[in-house]
Amino acid sequence: MGEHGQPWQAPEVATGAKADPAGPTWPNRGQETVSLAQLLRRLPLFASLDEPAAAELARHCSKRRIRRGELIQMQGARTSELGVLLSGRAHSFRTDPRGREVIIDLIRVGDPLGDLALIDGQPHSSSVRSEEECDLLVVPGPVFAVTLATRPLVAQVLLMQLSQRVRTAYRRVASLAHQDVGERLLQRLMDLSVPDGDEWVLRERIARQDLAKMIGASREMVSRTMKELETTRTIRYRADGSIVLRRLT
Repeated sequence: MGEHGQPWQAPEVATGAKADPAGPTWPNRGQETVSLAQLLRRLPLFASLDEPAAAELARHCSKRRIRRGELIQMQGARTSELGVLLSGRAHSFRTDPRGREVIIDLIRVGDPLGDLALIDGQPHSSSVRSEEECDLLVVPGPVFAVTLATRPLVAQVLLMQLSQRVRTAYRRVASLAHQDVGERLLQRLMDLSVPDGDEWVLRERIARQDLAKMIGASREMVSRTMKELETTRTIRYRADGSIVLRRLT
């Protein structure tokens, strides 16, 4: 998901299939292959595939239901498959030897999981935990490798996504080194927001504890800083709970 970009929306299920609020369902294997091929072409990573290529890839893919709070990948473990989030929310995090967690990034619909580990063959550098019930598209690692080798546009999109993540990581490292808690918090809120006219709006609710883990601060410090930002009218709350942010200059 790009910085300040609109989140990818899950497509409608195939005609005749029963709607599932957590994502598409497939009543039988034949119907699953057809629906999954259509779904693949609506994912940013696989949008360049033509119908035959998407249908062939779909034959090797599967859909997995993830429970709320379940670990989708574990720091230090190795992987043999690529995941793409189809519905729900998750976050990646690292744990230090004392068990303290730092949230690295939020995972949203359309985001890939495990791509770095598949590319370099190294263990996962972070864990991923679901924040709610999710659906996950699973692509076997060898199949994904063949897709990258034979479909250069898929590889190009993956490179663009990885480049964006690296740039974001560099900026956040600089933020930890050069900004105080208030500046780090405001920048992170901006990162999570989307443009809405002349304003930036954070529509989803994020726990203060999670915000603290994102910026390297305590929950109490985040709560105090949020009140200060509201007092200075840097942020304001809408009736629906969303947060409106004044543009950073």
